[in-house]
Amino acid sequence: MTSKKNLVVYQPFSSIVEPIFWSTLTKTKLNEWKLDNSEKTIFGTYRAKYEPDFPTQFWLNMNSFEYADYSQKEYKHLAPFSFMAPGTILNTNTMKEYKNLDKIQLFKNTANLIWQDIVNGEALEDTSRLGRFLLLTYADLKKYIFYYWFAFPALILKSKNGDLISHKEPPVMIDKFFSEKQIEALYGSLLRLREPDLESDEDKISTGKTGNLNVFLIKKTKEKEEDAISVGKLSEWNTFWGKEKEENKKEESEDIEYIVGFIDPSGVSFVPGWPLRNILALISVRFAVSRLKVVCIREDPSNSDIKNSFVLDLQVPVVEDVSGKNLKEGQECVFESSGWEKNTKGKLAPRLVDLSGLMSPEKLAESAVNLNLQLMRWRLLPELDLEIISRTKCLLIGAGTLGCVVGRALLGWGFRHITFVDGGRVSYSNPVRQWLYTFEDSHVSNGRYKATVAGEQLSRIFPSVKSSGHVIMIPMPGHVVTSREIEATKKSVEEIENLIKDHDVVFLMTDTRESRWLPSMLCAYHGKPVIDIALGFANYFVMRHGVPEGESDGGVHPKSPMTHACYFCQDVVAPIDSISDRTLDMQCTVTRPALSPIAGSLGVELLVSILHHPQKWFALSDTKESPQEVKSPLGYVPHQIRGYLSSFDNFLVSSSPFSKCVACSSIVRNAYHEGGFDFLLKVFNEPSFLENLTGLDLLHKNVEKMLENYVNEMTIHEENLKEKDQSKNNENIDSKKDDDDDDDFILL
Repeated sequence: MTSKKNLVVYQPFSSIVEPIFWSTLTKTKLNEWKLDNSEKTIFGTYRAKYEPDFPTQFWLNMNSFEYADYSQKEYKHLAPFSFMAPGTILNTNTMKEYKNLDKIQLFKNTANLIWQDIVNGEALEDTSRLGRFLLLTYADLKKYIFYYWFAFPALILKSKNGDLISHKEPPVMIDKFFSEKQIEALYGSLLRLREPDLESDEDKISTGKTGNLNVFLIKKTKEKEEDAISVGKLSEWNTFWGKEKEENKKEESEDIEYIVGFIDPSGVSFVPGWPLRNILALISVRFAVSRLKVVCIREDPSNSDIKNSFVLDLQVPVVEDVSGKNLKEGQECVFESSGWEKNTKGKLAPRLVDLSGLMSPEKLAESAVNLNLQLMRWRLLPELDLEIISRTKCLLIGAGTLGCVVGRALLGWGFRHITFVDGGRVSYSNPVRQWLYTFEDSHVSNGRYKATVAGEQLSRIFPSVKSSGHVIMIPMPGHVVTSREIEATKKSVEEIENLIKDHDVVFLMTDTRESRWLPSMLCAYHGKPVIDIALGFANYFVMRHGVPEGESDGGVHPKSPMTHACYFCQDVVAPIDSISDRTLDMQCTVTRPALSPIAGSLGVELLVSILHHPQKWFALSDTKESPQEVKSPLGYVPHQIRGYLSSFDNFLVSSSPFSKCVACSSIVRNAYHEGGFDFLLKVFNEPSFLENLTGLDLLHKNVEKMLENYVNEMTIHEENLKEKDQSKNNENIDSKKDDDDDDDFILL
């Protein structure tokens, strides 16, 4: 029996399964295999590129499923210095089925396929068949967890007396076995054998094409009194050694030096790779060779040499009953086999890979969207801050035409926190202009709530977004709150205020002027930025509200001055009920259909520009006539954009905050700070309350008085002018009479 000390040790394969393999497996199972759990053919590859002490890796990737019919295989997808091996995959439908697989029998079946390829000669023509493998998998597609177990069966050659493959002599480096010229000749001959396009011995640089040729024959010959090298394919065994056999008159002669070249994927010193085991089994069974030298070729592409190769001198057991002339087609395999891969803990058990964070469609979609944004940073906009965009929480008050546009545009820029507030329902006229709704939303239960549908639809479009909708009717000035409605109104105010406090920026896009008052006042009070967007028939208005001056501490700001004007700073009248007693054309927002996408997109672009400005919301206003020195990398940061479709013009306007503003002035904010909800009730129920509070009523009276004085002065002025005109007319009459008398005198 062979001494353990002399036994040949092999480096086993270490499987590497690329994530794309599991993605392809998922698609294939869902679209093709479905519940079919029969065995399927796949392919794996391993590389024979010398890397010291590196494990022998066996790879599966997306191309592993390409060749269902092994006879139609090609090598166009082989990476440089790589070799292909066929395998069988068996994917079960349940974990129970996976556990109950007859793994021993499946392993024997795969080993028997290798044996049959040796017996019928298929492996002589295509040695990749000797590398057959088995892969057992269970894919939990809900959680994207995959269980898998590889087997790489290797036949164990053992003689009747128990001898195994052993070292006849210790391994030596290749330069101890061949001369320098022979090594160069060997490498050149190998390159031409697997790359027939090479023209001469001078072509010593490999392109990495292997032709899947992992074993070949080597013979030392005499040419011009110098040692030379010739090589041949394994299938040429009999003709390659024929001359020596004829001269020695023996089937196998001790004088014949049988040398086999093996492309070794192992990187461990003097330890050959796993594929050599079945190659030795084939040579022993087919040719009954008991003494064999193996040149383990370790190619170093960086230096274009094979100097790291070594030579094994092996004693190979021959089982006469199934070797040489005694081998018969269809003969059963008499050898045992081994080759189950151990898991990461070193145990004979399946491995597990959890790709839930990578393989789910949601994560893949998120990666794709993020990549599209990241491409902007490479060359076009290096200053793009995707982190500040993704963490900015946006509150959209109004889920109508503008709200739908803004929601989609925010998604495109990478905003990941979007909340809708609206109290309306989807009507039949909405879906054609409001892009987040469908016809089905309009006829279910008198129309679904817009806020709810909008939040859901954004999640359908991009599952990684955190979107939601809140159905809230906004309390408004001039809309009386009865005693029965006080609690509900108070709850609505609290909900709106909490949402404003929980978000970083607020978009105001409601239909009426009075519905914008409460959010505008609360945002000014809490120091929250506002992007306000409004539409006319052919004109639009986009502006950023001012914020309290100084660094915001996240608290309330009842008296701090504002940096810019708000929506209500433009007027000198308080908002009142503009909804009651309106005609049909006044009940709907009648605009040109393409106006909303223009205005909504400008609002989002304004927000992104502000977020990238060094001073953020405290940035001074840019106008075309007076651009600021400190700029956003995205360009201007205006205060207001006023656009007119009739002339296709945009105007950038800036205005200062109004001290008597009914929404953002310190008078109103402080009154809310002191009065709370009671203050709001007065605003809702008393149309003149805000004007009286801010002093607009006195302003109106002063203006009326000034106008009255102006009218009186103009009246007196007109009367004086009339008197002067009358006096002048009288003078003209007298003068004419004198002229007539003179004419009469001359006539006489």
